[in-house]
Amino acid sequence: MMISQPQLLADVASPSASAPGTVPPAPDTTRRVRWIGDGTAHVLDCAPLADGGALGTYATFPIAGWTRQSSGDVAPDGNSAVHVTPTEVACVLADGTVRWRIALDEPARSSYARADCAFSLDGRQLWLYLPDAMLGRGADRWWVLDPADGSLLAGTTLPTVGQGAAHAMHPDGRQVILDLGEGQDGLYLFRGGVEGDRLVVEEYPWHDQGCAALAPDGRSFMTLNHEEDEISFWSFPEGQRRLSVTLDAFGPPVVPVRTDDDPEVEELARFGYHGGYVDDARAMVLIDDTGDMEEYRHFLVDVATGRPLTQLRIAATETPTLLGDGSWLSIGAGGGVARWTVPPLDPTR
Repeated sequence: MMISQPQLLADVASPSASAPGTVPPAPDTTRRVRWIGDGTAHVLDCAPLADGGALGTYATFPIAGWTRQSSGDVAPDGNSAVHVTPTEVACVLADGTVRWRIALDEPARSSYARADCAFSLDGRQLWLYLPDAMLGRGADRWWVLDPADGSLLAGTTLPTVGQGAAHAMHPDGRQVILDLGEGQDGLYLFRGGVEGDRLVVEEYPWHDQGCAALAPDGRSFMTLNHEEDEISFWSFPEGQRRLSVTLDAFGPPVVPVRTDDDPEVEELARFGYHGGYVDDARAMVLIDDTGDMEEYRHFLVDVATGRPLTQLRIAATETPTLLGDGSWLSIGAGGGVARWTVPPLDPTR
């Protein structure tokens, strides 16, 4: 299989971690990418590829009280972030001011479980998953809050005992996929949307698919099975399987087997959790050959056929942030960010 060198579009050094107070508005055509890393909110402007793909304003601000069980998201305008812990949900502004806070009941059990939250694309809703069953606080809850004041817009309970979850926002701005894991007991995928004051939820009928990534056009989504040896592509919203790709399609693993003192041969290779859509036609999949989830091989796959197109020459420790427009971000150890794309591939190879 051919190996392709990604093309560097732009890079930017990490700014200082002091609170900027207010993040300036982004140009109308610029995409604002936000993420939280080690208790710091990051806000980065990315110009369209047609305009050269430059990286613009890069601002950060700290989030106080961040721990291993924290989760959060940054608002689309970059001027606030929501921080969720086992005992509270809080919205903090870029200058450090707490806009609002919701106290949660103390966990009745010391089990590990991690909440998740995500802003809607327009910033007018905050989606929140609370793993209350695992923490002994009743049923799991899925809420939609008003980010302005933390008031409840809609919500429901879920028939799960989740240890963690992740939200995937549909590009129509109205629908959301909740990817929920129960550890060794399985996986759930829910599709939700707000109608009036109700959260309307549909459950996909399989409990072995997770790690959902939505296509940029919203017409399909990608999953990884519970055994981590198969990637599947599905129609959205129907959930009809279009095709699946197994590890065999990518050739022999770098570390094929482990025997130790056990006569049973154990396959180590598995797909990584960090794959997704590079654009509507291509997906990136990561393969972990050692089972330690620290180093990967990166491949580009044709979404329509499942055919591996090329291996990408990307640092083994890299877990790219895919932007869905044909480019992705890599974040360096020092906090600097680089933006990459894939050069045209030779269709004859």
